[in-house]
Amino acid sequence: MAERTLDLKKSSLELIREIKLNKDPTKRKNSETAFNTFCYRFEEPLKRIIERTCRSYGLSSEDAIEILELTFKRFWVYPKFDANKVRSSDPEKGIVLYLARIAQRGLIDVIKLKNGSKYSPYDGDEHIVYDFPKISNPKLVNDENYLIINEVLNHLSWKHKVIYLTYSSYEHKGFKLPRKLLADLRATLQLSQNTIRSYRFEVAEKIKEYKNLWQKKK
Repeated sequence: MAERTLDLKKSSLELIREIKLNKDPTKRKNSETAFNTFCYRFEEPLKRIIERTCRSYGLSSEDAIEILELTFKRFWVYPKFDANKVRSSDPEKGIVLYLARIAQRGLIDVIKLKNGSKYSPYDGDEHIVYDFPKISNPKLVNDENYLIINEVLNHLSWKHKVIYLTYSSYEHKGFKLPRKLLADLRATLQLSQNTIRSYRFEVAEKIKEYKNLWQKKK
């Protein structure tokens, strides 16, 4: 196994800022290094909290390791820590408290799994997506699927766009979007769930139509 690259000179807040850039292909390597360093720095203090919690629920050390891995995995996908929103004046303690809250969700997932349920891919931080993320890679900007979807959404209403982008960002096979996110969508767009479902269908049909036209042009 290759040794993980670490950058121990950077502060934890600097590491988080770099992790937040992980969706940019040009920043991906730096984000991975920052994430490896972040995990190395917070693994032990977080592990102690998780192990203590697991013991109180009658869970094993293997369960604690699983929750630890799940916590860091979720932080990589949703690195939304904001130092201004934590109660602790010490950023390091604030980060541990933030990770511990994510671990609580992982604990619930492990317990549900033991009871025959599936892991939830959601962590409660999901939000409405109003626009495409900024793309700096020219290859992605010129990608056929991106161009088609962008063209379709430019010819439909703003509500179509918001619905499509929000579902595309968070939809997982076998899972419905979180209730809070769906409620936020309905309230923001002032649409019923049936109408939202109809809008999604309209976008999907238009994408199919444009893809067929695109193929004929080749």
